[in-house]
Amino acid sequence: ALPICFPVTIINSGDLSGGVRLSSGVLNILGGSISGIVDGDAKQGSVSIGENVTFSQSANFEELLQLTLNQNSTLNSAAQIETDLVEIGDDATLNLNSGFSLSNVVIQGLNAGEGNLNINSDFDVSSLGVTLGTNTNELENITVSSDITLDVAQNIYAQNLNIFGTINLDEIDDLQISGSFVAQDGATINVGEYIVTG
Repeated sequence: ALPICFPVTIINSGDLSGGVRLSSGVLNILGGSISGIVDGDAKQGSVSIGENVTFSQSANFEELLQLTLNQNSTLNSAAQIETDLVEIGDDATLNLNSGFSLSNVVIQGLNAGEGNLNINSDFDVSSLGVTLGTNTNELENITVSSDITLDVAQNIYAQNLNIFGTINLDEIDDLQISGSFVAQDGATINVGEYIVTG
């Protein structure tokens, strides 16, 4: 007989030494730590960061179906996030710190106008196939920290795009940025042949 795998929800709020392999399941992170890889088993399993939870990711999230940050949660990422979709809820924040890795993913609000994305490490969106917000689920804020470079090659959908570092917008023609675009003191915006500094 073939084994039958039922969808399972795993709730973790303590310190987990080792990894987790999900098969058609959801790992709800309510705190604590996970020292090993969280494996979505060929994009069958998902990870959800609970409301009002701050979680620091130090090991990879691999082959997830989806990653969700619920209301008021924070994910501090310093490792690989491998998924097709990241949804960020109201007043929730994804911090992309040194050591993070993302590719071929849509990062959007859980609902329209929700979610904060803080880019704290150089990020080449143009070569990694990353979509920042969508026209139906734009993010609330995208912030590029000082001394950081963001390379963009497709439209950005966010209510507020705050640049403290450098943003390169010269990869494609007719680039659309929805929402407010604010270059802070010391910011640099590269637009084709032109460079604008704050």
